[in-house]
Amino acid sequence: MRKILAVAVLFGLISCNETQGQKDYAKISGKITNPIEGQAFRLFNPETSKMRLLTVDKDGNFSDTLHLKKTTSFSAAYSGYFGVELANGMDLKLNFDSKNISKTIEFSGNGSVANKYMREKSSSLGKLIGEDYVGFFGTEKAQFDKAIDEHIAKVSTVLNDNANELGPEFVAREKAGFADFKKDMQVQNDKQLKINKNLKPGMKSPQFANYEDYKGGKKSLSDFKGKYVFIDLWATWCGPCKYEVPFLIDLEKKYHGKNIEFVSISIDRQKDKEKWKKMIAKEGMTGTHLLADKEIDSDFVKAYYVEAIPQFILLDPQGNIVSNNTPRPSEPELIELFDSLGI
Repeated sequence: MRKILAVAVLFGLISCNETQGQKDYAKISGKITNPIEGQAFRLFNPETSKMRLLTVDKDGNFSDTLHLKKTTSFSAAYSGYFGVELANGMDLKLNFDSKNISKTIEFSGNGSVANKYMREKSSSLGKLIGEDYVGFFGTEKAQFDKAIDEHIAKVSTVLNDNANELGPEFVAREKAGFADFKKDMQVQNDKQLKINKNLKPGMKSPQFANYEDYKGGKKSLSDFKGKYVFIDLWATWCGPCKYEVPFLIDLEKKYHGKNIEFVSISIDRQKDKEKWKKMIAKEGMTGTHLLADKEIDSDFVKAYYVEAIPQFILLDPQGNIVSNNTPRPSEPELIELFDSLGI
């Protein structure tokens, strides 16, 4: 879901007046107030999964030149995350305070208008969704569509107000993108309504059977009946999944011997079985480790409407759903959930 939202928020820029007569490279520079010693400014390209590290000096200054094949939506990271649009011909400058990026970031220079517009669009969507992602996408359809239409109208006003600087081609492509955005959001709304209907707390969980066990043999969900079951859906190729590994190990140690079983189900390809086994051994991963039978197309994975991993699921000792999408092991809210159940 997070991945889909990122695509919805960060439409790529194709061209705009700011980059006409463009060079074959883009420049980005800036100054960070309260710089963190040794911390680089990172630009991550989600399309290529490549990272660019920009050195930040002791005074918080950084700069770099990038040769781009096309306009690119980067995920920028320092002490927080935000989007940055770069295209050849831009000379973008940004300043922010590391202690509060969202409230202090400022764009200037060639490319600033496009970035300010994209940031306003992203901010509008963030306010629309709010803190309760599940609650928002589970809104009744007519109300949901009305909210999306109002968001698009608000963003369209900002787009039209900056049309001269952005250029007719950019404006036309943005407006065309609104239709795709609305369609994507409606798909998520339909999906969440199905989840709310089919995966309610207290309902019997979908089942899996005869998944290969890292320690040998096969395991089925029914084998864990009588205990709470915390399920981690992950893969060796998934960066966010690997980030959660040490937190999951600590969690298993904390609750070892309690009435809960930690079950990690990998959706790696069968041909990558050895890679899966090696990673478990190398990282000292604990708990029960199983390999799903048909990767992302496994019936159990599809029954939980999984589109992005990691996803964490909690079942009660009777095999009923407590939560179809719990907080992550790195989030304190998960411990609060366990405590509320007396685990």
